Order: sequence, then structure tokens, then C-alpha cells
Amino acid sequence: MFHGWLPLFPVLLTLALPVRAAVVPATDLESPYTADSRAHAINSAGQIAIEGSFEFFPYGGAAVLLPPHPGGTVMWLECVEEDCFQEAIGPEDIAPDGRVVGTHYRLRVTWPATWSPTGALTDLVFLYGTSVIPPNAAEGINSSGTIVGTLQEVDGPRYPTRWEDAQASPETLPNDGPSLGPFPKAINDAGIIVGHTDGVIPYAAIWIPNGGYQLSSLPLLPSGSHARAKDINDAGQVVGTADDGTAFETAVLWEPLGGGVYLAVALPRLAAGQDCEATGINDIGHAVGRCTDGVGVQRGIVWSVVAPAVLHELEPLPGATELTVRDVNDQGVAVGWSWSSTSDWDTAVLWAYSTEPVPALPGWGSLLLASVLLWTSVRIALARSRSKPPGFG
Repeated sequence: MFHGWLPLFPVLLTLALPVRAAVVPATDLESPYTADSRAHAINSAGQIAIEGSFEFFPYGGAAVLLPPHPGGTVMWLECVEEDCFQEAIGPEDIAPDGRVVGTHYRLRVTWPATWSPTGALTDLVFLYGTSVIPPNAAEGINSSGTIVGTLQEVDGPRYPTRWEDAQASPETLPNDGPSLGPFPKAINDAGIIVGHTDGVIPYAAIWIPNGGYQLSSLPLLPSGSHARAKDINDAGQVVGTADDGTAFETAVLWEPLGGGVYLAVALPRLAAGQDCEATGINDIGHAVGRCTDGVGVQRGIVWSVVAPAVLHELEPLPGATELTVRDVNDQGVAVGWSWSSTSDWDTAVLWAYSTEPVPALPGWGSLLLASVLLWTSVRIALARSRSKPPGFG
């Protein structure tokens, strides 16, 4: 009597069960470097800021890879010395128009710097002398060209810093005292800045513009003691890492509730008792980072932050054992690098994933839904069989 309904059960079960996160392979960016290469940032135009080195030559400068990838044009970022001799460049962020910010090390000084969309170098203004190697850095830039980072006095303290543009004098942001931080990591188009303190028990920080800047700490996870904010999107959503009272790091989303109030939400792990970190977020609600899986292997992750779930797992290159995911754009392209123990080199890579929503019900919820659907179909079949006239099959 169930022959009309029971064949539908596998279909119903398939619809009810969660779709497993898609596995996305890494694509070698085929950078111009012959040794290490690392992709640090990508913008909405698909321009990728990378740095690396050449075999037997430690300083390789930095470049922007223009699409298509791989195989597009390489635009080198300007150095002062010919062939970037004894110069190291560390790009940290790239604006929508192609402006790059980062660090520029030469003459025993680390300069905060910016490069134009054509690769022209501008050292940012700083006021603290040039006799030692202070950890000066430009970390983030928004579409208006406002830059955030860190400046240190010669043999003195560090301060969180903001530059209105590439020619502006530095503005010291509110902080906890000399060298105590917090220190900025990113800025969005509304001018909101996020970062964290250093040390054994760091806290995640946010600077909100309000006729100046107001410094606040972002909330901890329940039972947690520390946190680090790494990135912010234009909706004000912040991602980073935090602890939840265990010995393991957790990828975390800070969701804005309005009025400068934020809610800390743990992003799903791949396996219990393993570390996770979130390092970037785009404007369509996807965060990226990495987790360790149940057998101790690192996997890159794309999370949905709308309804927190793992959307995609990102693989390292074949033969590689570790990876780092640094940034993601709104077109569903994440960048970072993959490390191989065979060569002992990092290789700049990208992961191109589908931005279509992926249903991901929790396992217990899926089984419960499947059971309800089965029970409902059986009840309907029973009711119909009882209502048929005698003699009907």
C-alpha cells in the first residue's frame, strides 16, 4: 500500500541532509619568483598584491598580478635601489583602485609605504627618525585612500596611527599607552578601524569615528580570555580569532547590533579540539581563514557569516602540507600561499569558489527533518489506503 510513497523517501532524505562543503583546489599563481612567493591581498578587480624572493637572492621586491590568473601582466612595485637591492617590500592591503600599502625596508629602516595604481612608491610621513629598525607598517587602506598602521619612535614606543591620505601627516589613534596598543589591522569605507593588542592576553579593538575616534574592545566569546580582530567589511562585520575557554583558537565573527554594540559569534570548526582562525571578510558575507581537521591537516575555509556555516574547504597545492589564506574579494576569489616540505618554499595561490548559497543544516536537524518527512509520507499513504473502496489496489 506504500508503493506510491516509499520510493520518494530517498529523494526526501537527499533534500533534507546537509550539502557537504565543496572542496576547492588551489591554483598556482605562477608568480615571477623562483623561490618563495606569497599572495597577501586581492581587490574587487582581481588585482593581487604579492611578494617573494629569488633563489640565492633574499630580496625580490613586490608586485601586483593583473588578471587573468594565472598568466596575466606583472606590475612591479617601485623600489629605491636598482633591482630592489637590499630592499624588502611587504604588501599588506590593496584598495579597489589598485593602490597598495605595506612596508618598505631599506637602509636599516622599515618605512610605512604606499604604491600608486601604476606602482609608484610614496613613503608615508613619519616623524621619529631613521637610525634603527622600528616596526613601522601600513596595514590597511580603504577606497578613499585613508591608511592605518603602526609607527615607532627611535628606540621608543609604538603607537597606532592613521594617515588621511598618502601625503598626510600621521595621526595617533587613541590607545592604552606607549607600546601597549592596540594596533590597527584594517579600515572600512566608513572609517571604522579594527585591530588588537599584542602580548600573551591580547584583546580585539575597534576605533569608531565620532568627531574623532573612540576606542573600544570587542566582546569575548563565552569563557574566553583573549581575542584578535583581523579584518572588517563595509557592513561593519569583523572577523578574527578568539579563545572559548579551551586550549584552542576559534575563528570568530563580531556582528554589529547598532550603536557601537557587537556580538561575538564562534564560526564552525572542522573538528572539535582543533584550532581555527579567520583572516579576511568580503562584502557578500563570506569570511576566509583556516582550520585544522580531525586528522591534524590544515584546510582553508570559506564561511558564511549570514548563518554561520562552512561553505567551502580550500586545499593546498598537490604535495603541499600547509596553507595560509589571507584575503577574499566579492567575486569569490581567495588568495594566500601553500607550503611544501619538499621544496621548503611558499607558493602564491588562489582559490576560486562558487558564491552561490550552500544549504547546510546541522546533522541532527537534517535527520529530524528526514524522519518527519518519512513519517508524514507514511501517514498520508495509510490514510489514502484506508479511504479506497474495497477491491482497489
